[in-house]
Amino acid sequence: MMTKVTPTKIKCVLIGDSYVGKTTIFQACIANNEAEHEEGGAVVDCASFPLTADNTQYEITMYDTSGKKDDLPLISSMTFPRTNVFVLCYSVVNPQSFLNIENIWLKQIEKYKKKASTVLLGLRTDQRVDKTQNIVTYY
Repeated sequence: MMTKVTPTKIKCVLIGDSYVGKTTIFQACIANNEAEHEEGGAVVDCASFPLTADNTQYEITMYDTSGKKDDLPLISSMTFPRTNVFVLCYSVVNPQSFLNIENIWLKQIEKYKKKASTVLLGLRTDQRVDKTQNIVTYY
C-alpha cells in the first residue's frame, strides 16, 4: 500500500512597483504548472500549483500584488500574514523601482519578514537597450 505524501505548503508573495514584471512572472508560473487560479481583482491575484524539487513535493500559493502605493494597507493586511517567501521585484530598466525596494517595499514587510525568506528579483531584462549588459548597477 502506497502512502500519500502531503506536500509542504509555501505561500509566496510578489511585491514591488507597478509595471516591473510581477504579473508576467505570475502568469508564467500558472502556464507552466497545473494551477488553480483564483481571480483576485485589481489589487491581488492568487494561484496555487504543485512543484517538486529535490524529490520533495510542494504546494505553492502565489500572490501577485498591485504595485500601487494607495493599495498598500489592503495588500499588507490581505496577503502578508503567514507568508513564507517575499519576492521583491524591480525592473532593471527602471532605477526608481530598484530604489523603491529599500524606500517602500522592505519597510512594508518589516514585521512579517522575520518568519519569511526574502528574494530580490530583477525583471524586464529583455528590455535593456544594451543586450550585452549582464550586471545592473545603480548609484
